[in-house]
Amino acid sequence: MRWQRSESSSRRATAIDCLVIVFGAVSASWAAFPIAIVLYAMVARAGFPFDLEWCEGGSMYQAYRVLHGLPLYARTDASWAPFPYPPAHTLLLALLGMIRLDFWMGRLASIVSFAIMCAILGREVFIRAKSKLHGTVAGLFALSVVACAYPVIGQWYDLVRVDSLMMLLCIGGTSLVVAERMTRARVLAASVLFTMALFTKQTSVFFVAWACLFTIVSKPKAGIAVSVVTLSMTLSLVAFAQWFTGGGFWFWVVTNLARQQVDTERLTLGLTTVLRFAPFAAAIPPLAIILGARKLLSARAALWTGSFLASIPASLLPFAKAGGYLNNLMPMLVLVGPVTMLLAIDLANASWGVPQCVVRWLPVLGMGVFVWLNPLNPESFVPGVRNYRAAKKLNTFVRELKGGVVAPYFAFLPARNGHVNPHWHRMVVLDAYYRGDSMNEAQIFETTGARWALVQSADNGPFESYVRRHFVLSRRLPGDMQVHTITGALAAVDELWEKR
Repeated sequence: MRWQRSESSSRRATAIDCLVIVFGAVSASWAAFPIAIVLYAMVARAGFPFDLEWCEGGSMYQAYRVLHGLPLYARTDASWAPFPYPPAHTLLLALLGMIRLDFWMGRLASIVSFAIMCAILGREVFIRAKSKLHGTVAGLFALSVVACAYPVIGQWYDLVRVDSLMMLLCIGGTSLVVAERMTRARVLAASVLFTMALFTKQTSVFFVAWACLFTIVSKPKAGIAVSVVTLSMTLSLVAFAQWFTGGGFWFWVVTNLARQQVDTERLTLGLTTVLRFAPFAAAIPPLAIILGARKLLSARAALWTGSFLASIPASLLPFAKAGGYLNNLMPMLVLVGPVTMLLAIDLANASWGVPQCVVRWLPVLGMGVFVWLNPLNPESFVPGVRNYRAAKKLNTFVRELKGGVVAPYFAFLPARNGHVNPHWHRMVVLDAYYRGDSMNEAQIFETTGARWALVQSADNGPFESYVRRHFVLSRRLPGDMQVHTITGALAAVDELWEKR
C-alpha cells in the first residue's frame, strides 16, 4: 500500500516537472519574441545611409572632425559648437572611423554595446535563480521588458548616440562590484569602466556614485579602492582634457549644460511615461524594503535596486531639461525589468506556505501578460524601400555638387559625400538658445566657403531667411529624393540654394 502511494506521488511529481518544463519552454519562446523583433529592426536598418534620427549625423560629424584634426571643444571658434557630452563616444567613433566612418559602423558600436549590456543583465538574473530553467526564462523576460521599451525610448538602442555605450559601461562596472571577493584586476576593471562612463555621458555619475557607495558599505577596502582609483583617473583625464582644449572641455561639458533650464512639469511627464509603460516600477522600492526588513533581500538584488533608484535622476533630469527627449528615459526603462525579476526571485526563494512553483512562476506569467500588452510593430522601426531609394539618390546628388555644401539638420551628409568645408549642426544652435546664448548661422556659413545650402522649405528660421535673401533657389528636390527621419525630431531637406 505504501509502495502504491509512493509510486503515485512519484508520478504526480514527474507530471508536475513535465508541466513546468513545457510551461518554461513556452514562456521562453514568448519572452524571446520581442527581443527577436528588436534585433531584426536593428539589423534591417543598420546600413541605412542617412540619419535615422536627425542628431546621428551630428555625432558622426564630430568623429569626422577628430579624424581630420579639427578641434572638438574649441571656445575661440564662433563657427563651431559640439554636442554637450564628454568625448568617449566620439573617440570610439573616430577609432572605428579609421576603418570606415559611416552610419553602419556607428550603429554597430551601439548594437554591440546594447547586446553586451543585455547579456550582463540577463546573466545577473540567471545566476540568482535556483534552477537553470527558471533563470533562463526569468532572464529572457527581464530582457523582453527592455525590448518592449524600444519605441518608448524613441528606438534609441542602436542609434549613433551616446546612450547605449553609457549604459553598457555603467552596467558593466556595476556587475563587477557585486562579487564577494574583489581582486585587484576586478577593482581596476570596474574603475576603468566607471571612468569611461563618466566620460561618455554626465548622468552616469549617479550610477557610479551608488556603485561606489554600495561597495564601500559591503566591502570597505575594495569599495574605497574602486572609489579612489575611479576618482583619480577621472580627475587626471579632466585635467588633461582641460589642458588639451585650452579650457574648452569644462565649458562645453559642464558649464554649458548647467546653464540649461529644467522644466519641472517635464519631471512629472517623464515619470508618468515610465509608469504608464511599466506600472510595476512603482512596486520596486516598497518590495525591496519589505524583503530587506525580512532579511530576504540578496546583495545582488540590493545593488541593482539601488541602481534603479539612481536611474531615476539619471533619466528625469536630462529629460526635463530644454531639448530633452525620450532617449533620456533609457536608464529607468532598461533596469526596470531586470530589477523586478531579481526582486521576484528573492521573493520566490523564501518560504511562504504555498508551493514553490507557484511563487516562482507567477511573476513569469505576469511578465508574459506584459509582453502581450506591449506588442512591437517592426515595420514602424525600419525605413521603407522608398526611404532607402531616396537616401541613395540624395547621397549621389550631394556627391555630385561642386563647391562645398551645408545642411544644418544633417551635418554628416556633406562630409560623407566628399565635401570638406567646415560644418555645424542645428541642435547646437538650439542648445545655445536654451542656455540663453545665440549662434549666428549666417555668419557661420560665411566662414565655410560653401557654395550650396540644403534647407527645409517649411522652415522659416533666421538661417533660412538669410539663405532666401542671399542665395538663388537652384532646385526643389523631388519627392523621390526627400528622406524622412523615422524617430526624434522629424527633419528633412527639400530645397537646394546656390550662393550668389
